[in-house]
Order: sequence, then structure tokens, then C-alpha cells
Amino acid sequence: MLDRLPNELIYLILAQLSSDPPPSYAQLNAPPSLDIARASASPLKNLVRVSSHYAELVRPLLFAHCRCNLARIGDFLSFVARFSLQQQITSIVVIALSSDDNPDDVKGSDDTWWCHLLREINPSRLTLLAPPTVIGQAVATNVMNGHNWAFDISFQTLCLEQDTQSAQDTSPWPTLLHTRPWKSICFNESSSLKAYNHYEYFRHRVPSIFEAWGNSPRVLTQGTILQGGLANVTHFRYTAVFPFNNHIWTVLRAVRALMPSLKSLSAQLAPDRNNRVLETELRGSMDPNDPWMELSTGFSLMAKVVRELGEKGPLEHFQVCDYDIEALRSNLSAVIGAELAPSQWKHDGYGTWIKTLRIDDKNP
Repeated sequence: MLDRLPNELIYLILAQLSSDPPPSYAQLNAPPSLDIARASASPLKNLVRVSSHYAELVRPLLFAHCRCNLARIGDFLSFVARFSLQQQITSIVVIALSSDDNPDDVKGSDDTWWCHLLREINPSRLTLLAPPTVIGQAVATNVMNGHNWAFDISFQTLCLEQDTQSAQDTSPWPTLLHTRPWKSICFNESSSLKAYNHYEYFRHRVPSIFEAWGNSPRVLTQGTILQGGLANVTHFRYTAVFPFNNHIWTVLRAVRALMPSLKSLSAQLAPDRNNRVLETELRGSMDPNDPWMELSTGFSLMAKVVRELGEKGPLEHFQVCDYDIEALRSNLSAVIGAELAPSQWKHDGYGTWIKTLRIDDKNP
């Protein structure tokens, strides 16, 4: 019966079934987990099973947004080549199940996994869900994992977005950051809440690429190869659950040193409404006031750097995602408003501050 439908109607049905964004888009700022690419419904997969005719029609849409295990990249690329899907993939989630994951055999060379992958496909969005050390390896950064016993971080998420119309650099790629002129970076660092249960929690170092970057004099003063990989970034979103304010300052040092083109900064430092982690961890020995004080101080530090980058650089947009939490609004308005003068930064009333005064306008 379905095979008798006119092609125009079939294409309308397929367009409707594929109109929703992939689950990884909505899960990007949730606690990093293997559920990042798991969908509650799979209408396109079900339609593929109807007939071989529908399988041919649906396959390009079904694999427009895909996922693969880092250890199975060779198999994934073989599948992509078999069905000529190279030009159809617009986003991909790469998942490393452990720090010991290594790509399977890929013909051609001994290059790293991102070289194999991005020589074959050109997604507008690449998301890497992996342990902190694996993310570090992808960006040529030695992530210190010695304090992870205090944080118990299994996964973090690094999401990179590009304009696929931009010219592609064909020179050798030293890191994942250099493979494309990425315009947007989202980094979900996971939760620091468990560490609050330990004495002098603030002395523990988060296993994170930004912790490594922000504490490296060589990165901060000389730039190293990382600056080339981050030079085109215009938007950065940082998501974490109650990071310590000294760590936030470390992240901000890295942002100042490595992202000269940054125009927009977004931050989420508290659990979202669906995350019950605070209730669970409060059963431990932590002072329940500590996480909120760290958050408040962290946003104050962030506002200072936003003001600086707005004066010395192109930054013009600052979004505080935690403004959605009604109990925080008054405090956030106060600490951020103390740094961002209303004459230069306009608050839209919903947690976004937009620069209204250009440097050139200050001294006409």
C-alpha cells in the first residue's frame, strides 16, 4: 500500500519524520552519559523495514545524524563508503567507552582517529563523548587524572561546529581542533559536586582540558599549536555542575589566551531541572552552602572577564543559562550587574547581556 503512494507524498512524509533535531542536540548540556544519542522513538528506522524501496529512500535521512564507537571507526567508515553516505552526514557523535579505546584497523595510514574520520566525512557538528583523558589526547593535551577519585567523572562532552561552506585546510592536522575552522565549541565538564565532600575540596584539580590549558604557562604566554585550532571560535559554551571558582578562573584564563575571535560566551554552572544530583550528594559531608557560594563567585569572575573581553576584544554576547532558576535570579543580577555597567551592557531580563557600547564610542 505504501509503495503505491506518489513520490511527492512520500517525500513529505519523510521530511516530517526527519524534522526533529537529533537527541544529541538536546542532551549536550545534560550530565554526560551514553544516553546522549539515544532516541525515544525511531520512525525512520521503522520505515526502513517496510521495503527495500523505502530503505533506499530513507537511508540518507536516517544517517544524516549518526553515532559510532571510537573503537569501531573503521567499520563505520566501511559502511559509509558502501552506501555512499559521505555527503549525507551532517552531524556525528563519537563515543569512547573507556580511556583504553583505540580505533580498529583503518586502511591507508597510521593517522589518528579524527584524521581517518574527517578525511571521509565533513559534518557541520562533531560531538565527542569520552573520558577526560581521551578528549585530552584528541587535542594534544595531557589531562591530569590523579584527582579524579574525588570527582568520579566518567565522561565529558566536547562539541565542535563549523560552517561547512568554509574552505577546508588540507595540511596535516596535529589535533582534532585543527581539522576544520570550527566556529563554536561547547564543553560539558560534568559535575564537581562529589569533591565537595572532601576536606579542602578546592585544592582538587578537575580532570579537564581547560584545567590543563589554564594552568600551563606555555599555553598562556606562547600559545603553542592550540591557538591555531581555536583562533576561529566565535562562540563558547561552558557547562559544568558547581565547578570551584578557582577552576572557573582557570577556564577563563584559557579562554582569554586561546580564543581571540570570541563574540559569544554562554555558561551553565548549576544542575538543570531534571538533574537530581544535588539531593543525592547532600547526604554526604559537604556544607550545602559551599556549591552555591562557588557558583556566585564563579559568575562574578566570569562577568569581570566578559567586561574585559568586551573592551579589548570582539565579545558582545554573554548568556547565563542558570538565570532560568528563579531562586538564583536576584543574586545573579546583582553579581553580574556589579561588573557589567548598564550603560555598556544591556540585560534582556532573561539572563542574556548584550554589549551596547563600542570601544570607539567611549571617547568620540
